[in-house]
Amino acid sequence: MMMMKPAPAVQSPPLTSSTGAVRFSHLPVTVRFFDRYPVFSSRIPFIPRAQRSTPRLQAVTTSSPTPFIENEIAEEEKPATFLRESDEISAASSNSVRSRFEKMIREVQDSVCAAVEELDGVGKFKEDVWSRPGGGGGISRVLQDGAVWEKAGVNVSVVYGLMPPDAYRAAKPTENSDIKPSHIPFFAAGISSVIHPKNPFAPTMHFNYRYFETDAPNDAPGAPRQWWFGGGTDLTPSYIFEDDVKHFHSVQKSACDKFNPEFYPRFKKWCDDYFLIKHRGERRGLGGIFFDDMNDYDQEMLLSFATECANSVVPAYIPIVQKRKDTPFTSEHKDWQQLRRGRYVEFNLVYDRGTTFGLKTGGRIESILVSLPLTARWEYDHKPEEGTEEWKLWDACVNPKEWDEYSRLQMRSPITRHVHRVPSPFPAHSHCEAHKICSWIDNRTLKMSRRYDSRTTIFSPEGRLYQVEYAMEAIGNAGSAIGILAADGVVLIGEKKVTSKLLQTSASTEKMYKIDDHVACAVAGIMSDANILINTARVQAQRYTFSYQEPMPVEQLVQSLCDTKQGYTQFGGLRPFGVSFLFAGWDKNYGFQLYMSDPSGNYSGWKAAAIGANNQAAQSMLKQDYKDEITREEAIELALKVLSKTMDSTSLTSEKLELAEVFLLNGKVKYQVCTPETLTKLLIKSGVTQPAAEAS
Repeated sequence: MMMMKPAPAVQSPPLTSSTGAVRFSHLPVTVRFFDRYPVFSSRIPFIPRAQRSTPRLQAVTTSSPTPFIENEIAEEEKPATFLRESDEISAASSNSVRSRFEKMIREVQDSVCAAVEELDGVGKFKEDVWSRPGGGGGISRVLQDGAVWEKAGVNVSVVYGLMPPDAYRAAKPTENSDIKPSHIPFFAAGISSVIHPKNPFAPTMHFNYRYFETDAPNDAPGAPRQWWFGGGTDLTPSYIFEDDVKHFHSVQKSACDKFNPEFYPRFKKWCDDYFLIKHRGERRGLGGIFFDDMNDYDQEMLLSFATECANSVVPAYIPIVQKRKDTPFTSEHKDWQQLRRGRYVEFNLVYDRGTTFGLKTGGRIESILVSLPLTARWEYDHKPEEGTEEWKLWDACVNPKEWDEYSRLQMRSPITRHVHRVPSPFPAHSHCEAHKICSWIDNRTLKMSRRYDSRTTIFSPEGRLYQVEYAMEAIGNAGSAIGILAADGVVLIGEKKVTSKLLQTSASTEKMYKIDDHVACAVAGIMSDANILINTARVQAQRYTFSYQEPMPVEQLVQSLCDTKQGYTQFGGLRPFGVSFLFAGWDKNYGFQLYMSDPSGNYSGWKAAAIGANNQAAQSMLKQDYKDEITREEAIELALKVLSKTMDSTSLTSEKLELAEVFLLNGKVKYQVCTPETLTKLLIKSGVTQPAAEAS
């Protein structure tokens, strides 16, 4: 493999002894870290190749740790999966977490690399694909000395191996010190990335998301047999621009809040505590989120959470570098950046758990140290002058701040961000006219919002959102709709409200709508609102299919639509959508699924659910009569029975009902709406309607 040509160091090279070991003196020193091989995750172990050239900076020779994972083999092409054949068979039948996590991290690697290359405009990632005979492998990508990026590494890996007890304790600290297992079989998959821009006003960013499984060794049955998730995304700037940092944290908070409002404050503090350089009493940067050893929630929920966090990397980070990459800077600014990168190096070499784990499993040194920047600097007893921009950064690293207090409205409005931008140390262009226009728009927005009920988007003293409750009341007057999840499909049935005999009956459906080939919905509420959201969902589903060449997962589609609904409950002058949905669908991840959402943007999965008029009575009957492993035929009978007792109408006819089903036919998802004739037969068969009554 060819050696990457190193760029010249900013300062003089380090003094070395005759052995090649780096010597530090009282003089300013800049150290350059050479990468002779493609990078690999700093948290996933990697064994050195059997043949390699002598390193340019030769450290004092010591005995290397015993390797506990196999040597890697270079591959010409990327395989469909790095999982072992036994895992692939398991994944095909049960869609395992291992399989879906690997798919996720490879998709995230592609999206992050594409965004990094697009912003650079010149540099391209060098890719290295490797595998191991016993299963596992990875894809390492490095972009170095580009127009914007000094060094960017984005790597995925799937690893099988044996952990010695020390490595297990490094990867998973345990409170029970009496447990002393021998070598522990493990599976690990992860994505790891560190991106260092050239401009000192553009921050460094690191993210890492991983999934671990361990098996108990035969000679130590008391050893833990566990799985857990870990990861995080954090920002390390050299200079503070508050709007940048607050934007970064707001994206992390948004990702966390979708799962648990307690996650962000908990994981933000965890991040501040974890990235503490203890011997200096300061943090590596300005934090973000960090979590590890997470197995105290549902496994599927944590997989979705890790996916959401990983997908938030690009929108959280790339816009910041886009703003700062061309900011003029001086040699003094560059020197300060190098000093802060020295702090980055100190933490990674001394405290990082991923580094410890890699070293104790005999990992490949160049891969373990991939997070190190190309250059770093140390000065003896350097202290920034109080009040300077450098001191502000240092103070924020010593005394972590809460960055999420910035209002969501300000973070979402580019106009507001411009008006309230933190002053730059460099002269900016004049934007007087833009400021006048922005101020006029802001004032108009405030005046317009005051015309509306102030309770639209704020909580009452009793903790209520009145506008959401008003929307719920409106939905309560709409026709009923019921959804039932069966073993072989999903049944949706709805009541059509005919308000006048003079009203012409529509040939199209009023309650049931097809969103995509594998997803449909039933609605209750204001139909004009429903039409907007249904069209939005259809567009999102088609965009996903176009981008990934596969149908959009049902829950992801529902969540995306609920995010839109939830946004209308936050800002003054906007009312919630007055509609509730029952979503029915099938995907390869979870099979048949039924979800219900309301105007607040909440959604949840159900075995049977009801919306619209008399929904509480219907829900009570469903709870009483529903049974697991119910068939579609039985689900239809149950739905008709419940509607016959909860509808305001004295009798059920095919003109008053709509029935739709989602099921598999010859391995393909089929959405079918029953014809009036078929519905009439079902009513008679279920005993809800007599033939004579139907004929009259």
